[in-house]
Amino acid sequence: YALAQGVSEGAGQVEELLGLKIDADGLTFQVRTGGCTRPENFRVQRFGKAPVRLLLTRTVGDPCEVFIPYGTTFTVSYTQLRLADRETFVVVNPIATARVVNLP
Repeated sequence: YALAQGVSEGAGQVEELLGLKIDADGLTFQVRTGGCTRPENFRVQRFGKAPVRLLLTRTVGDPCEVFIPYGTTFTVSYTQLRLADRETFVVVNPIATARVVNLP
């Protein structure tokens, strides 16, 4: 499955996040893009039990070269992440520290 249809398992490059927002709709990831990044280019891997560890990996590189300083965002629902109501989790991706970027 692609991320847009659910959570996929598999290899990929660990994505450094520009930002992360957690709300009632799910998790919104902010990632770098050159203009060609799509939600289907990512997978979320699950590890362990409570708290479940979530790791976002990029499975397809972005060959485009448009300057988009704030990257792009996409939201993944709790259902897509296969997280039960009130199930605890942590996102283990590194957060970019070269500059502070807030989700728009």
